[in-house]
This record gives sequence, structure tokens and C-alpha cells, in this order.
Amino acid sequence: MCMGLYKRNYAGHVLCTHAGGLHGVSALGAFLPDEGIGFSVLCNQGGENVDGFLYPMIHFILGLPLDRSPEWFHPVPGSCPRMEDLCGCYQAHEGLTTELTLAPGGRMSWNGSPLEVTYCGGGRFLARSSSGDTLHLEFLTRGSRAWGVRVGSRVHHLIPSPSTFS
Repeated sequence: MCMGLYKRNYAGHVLCTHAGGLHGVSALGAFLPDEGIGFSVLCNQGGENVDGFLYPMIHFILGLPLDRSPEWFHPVPGSCPRMEDLCGCYQAHEGLTTELTLAPGGRMSWNGSPLEVTYCGGGRFLARSSSGDTLHLEFLTRGSRAWGVRVGSRVHHLIPSPSTFS
């Protein structure tokens, strides 16, 4: 399930973005209407986070540092109050199953690969893999329990776990 078009104030500019994908394809597009410039990133592998390609292009046009994270994912002091309520097994609409688990030392693992997690407030985290890839995780909750996690505009829903989480 995709959450549609985002329209944000980004560094004092209007930024519209949309992402999507099918099996074997990932796509992310952006438009800066006041500048009359648009971008798209297409990847011939499904389930890939292509933010690392798109945002440096946006930052170049806006005169921002190229390695800057999107504005809504900046670290905040402290840690997530109930991180264990966010973990479980998540599945995207296309049938992609994603297993998110806690690991010692404030780490998560995403499909068995360890992630270094930085808390960004609310249910938002920057998660970096050992290969340097960055995921922007935004957990969607009811009460204190997560029902889904948004990665880009794709929402993975919490499902009964096929394995036991510690």
C-alpha cells in the first residue's frame, strides 16, 4: 500500500514526492514546482530504498549539503520510549515480507541484516546497514503498538510473526 503524493515545505521550498514499485522495480520522483525542476529515480530491483540517489540531486539544486538527511529525519536527544512495541514481522502489499527485530545495543535487524538505528522523534528512525545504505523508518501506531512501518511511501503491515522474536 502506498500513501500517495507528499507535499512538504522543504528548506523553504515546496517539494512534492511520490514513490512506488512493483515486483522487480522501485521508483521515486520529486518535483520542485517553484523551480520548475523534477527528478525521478528508477531501479530495476524491487524493494530498494532510492532516497540516497534522489535527495542529493534535490540538495544540489537547493544549495544544501549533498550528504544531508531529509529534514524530517534528524536525530533528537534521547531514545524511543517503548522501542520493543515497534518490532515484529511486517509485510508489504506486494507480498514482500520484512522482518524487523531488536538486537542488543540499540540495534535492529532488517531481514537478518543488522541496522544501526538513530532515533528521530515520534516513530521515526534513521537506520543504516553495515554496507552504508540508509532506511527512513516511520512507524505507524495505534495507542503504543505499531500496526505498520512506512519506508518511503510503502507501508508494511504488522502480521503474525513466522518466527519467535526475542
